Amino acid sequence: MDIHTKHIKNFGCTSSRQAYLATKQAVYCILYDRDPNTYTAMNENGERCLAALKTIVANAKKSTETKISSDLTVNVEKTKWEVDSIDKKYASTLYSVTSKGAMNEYTVSLSGELPEGTIVADEKNNKKTTFKANDKFKILMPITNILKDGDFNINVQGKTETKPVLYGKSPSTSKQDYALTMATYENGSGTKKAYYSQNSSKIIIIKQEAETSTPIKGVKFELLDEDKKVIKTSLVTDENGQIIIENLLPGKYYIEETKTIEGYILYDKLIEVNVSLNEEVTVTVENGKEEVKIDINKTKSEIRVTKLPKTGM
Repeated sequence: MDIHTKHIKNFGCTSSRQAYLATKQAVYCILYDRDPNTYTAMNENGERCLAALKTIVANAKKSTETKISSDLTVNVEKTKWEVDSIDKKYASTLYSVTSKGAMNEYTVSLSGELPEGTIVADEKNNKKTTFKANDKFKILMPITNILKDGDFNINVQGKTETKPVLYGKSPSTSKQDYALTMATYENGSGTKKAYYSQNSSKIIIIKQEAETSTPIKGVKFELLDEDKKVIKTSLVTDENGQIIIENLLPGKYYIEETKTIEGYILYDKLIEVNVSLNEEVTVTVENGKEEVKIDINKTKSEIRVTKLPKTGM
């Protein structure tokens, strides 16, 4: 046992051996409720050991200090999933880890049912699983792979400074039980359950007759991305006059009507639609023989915009 010089002097000992003997017997006094006043000293060195023994026991009995827990706590830094600020193909959320004792680093692993492509990364989206004590970490999920609601566990591990005392019971009653203080750090761990919701970002196109609101079947549309490149073709309204485009990445889109049915005016301008994460946007195109009315309804954010464009081709 290595006893620092200043601690030896504080207890009145003049050598590591004296401090060791005093500490050893003090541990036994605490473990077995022995009275240190029953000990006697045989010489000057013994007097120093005994004085140190009594000091250690007295300090231990007055102490209110308890063993530091090795449990790690996973803290939620963002309360909801959001479109990642660096890579908009992902939904992300942010976490940190704390411990009661000092900790140099920790590792993160995920378990449970997770969308394909889910990763753990640092705040700059660098994929990694080991972090410094004060680092935060992200969990990134590919938005178009979040096909249903689910939950998973965030598991963290790290060595924490708890200064553990290990008490061992001898396998033989004829031998003495023992206590060991072998290490400063011990393995700590923690778990937190997290939840996610199915990606419900979608656009619903409704094509109907302007005067009667009768659904119009067989009208063709295309979906374009924010660069106005076609990404979905041959979208045709069904018997309810609807086209449902699901599992979209949040962002800006354009809808273009490419072919209508006989007797109605084709709306030949691009219709801009902005979709947020888990937002359902309904675009109603009302066709008549003289004009086309566009109605955009964002059901989540409750924004409603109505346009009356010019008629004709």
